[in-house]
Amino acid sequence: MKNNRIVIFLLMGILAFTGCKKSDTPIREDVWAQIEPVPAVIVKIDLSGNQAIDLTNLPGFLGKFNVSMYFAGAKTPPKVDIVVRKNGSNSNVKIFQANVTTFPTALTVTAAQIATLFGAPIVLGDTYDFGADVYTDAGNKYETFPLGSNGAASGPINQPGYSQFVRYGAICAYNPSVFQGVFTVIQDDWQEFLPGDQVTLTQVSPNQFSMRWNGPNSTVINPIPVVFTVNTGNLAIKVDPRAQMGDAYSWAPANYGRPYIAVTENVTQSFVEPCAQRVTFVGTMSVDLGTFSGAWKTVLQKL
Repeated sequence: MKNNRIVIFLLMGILAFTGCKKSDTPIREDVWAQIEPVPAVIVKIDLSGNQAIDLTNLPGFLGKFNVSMYFAGAKTPPKVDIVVRKNGSNSNVKIFQANVTTFPTALTVTAAQIATLFGAPIVLGDTYDFGADVYTDAGNKYETFPLGSNGAASGPINQPGYSQFVRYGAICAYNPSVFQGVFTVIQDDWQEFLPGDQVTLTQVSPNQFSMRWNGPNSTVINPIPVVFTVNTGNLAIKVDPRAQMGDAYSWAPANYGRPYIAVTENVTQSFVEPCAQRVTFVGTMSVDLGTFSGAWKTVLQKL
């Protein structure tokens, strides 16, 4: 049986070469004649511009990207159209800039331009992909985001350094300017604040803010600022180690000593929401004498 398999393999090999001529190339000349050369155009982000659209600062967004040839010295197309696709849908593509004829070309885009182009505000989670539709000398257009197929203008997509398009995603990056000023208390399980009380947050550093337990219903004597540190990568906040809140509680016996709060970094419990302009944290309360059992949630909303 082993020998039979070898014979069959050899026969198939012979059949595969039937009809081929010694002068034939790997692709027959009549097939080559039907292939239209399409210049490989590359679209790359310029790191001197913004890498994402920060919804907390839409007017400040300025995306920069370059359109050039992938192969240095290659014949350039007569023109390309720069198009933008929303949320990965090839059925929602707009022309951003038509008839680009110079390569390389540097382009910029603002949030206002994107919103106007699609007739809708930019919202959290949106993505916008900028690519190039390539025209050939014969007048044919090869789309980078065609319906129902991969982009014919995508070029050598798996080759080193190639970039078919650049993407700008709408995110809520941490913005320290959001977390300063007057906030309304929505919830305070420790009940030093009542819903509707107001508290002022103060910026301490690019990733820190402070607050004092000095509301109209607070029992903290001589409140002092407690500093919260923000993990700008995941927006979790913490007060670690514990921080002193003031000199004492007005309701506590003298031997209780000074009040403290500790907030463990936990992105599902203690975090900031830049777009919603909200602060949520779960604190552990203690005094010099010891720690109170349990943990208490506080929610603050900027006015």
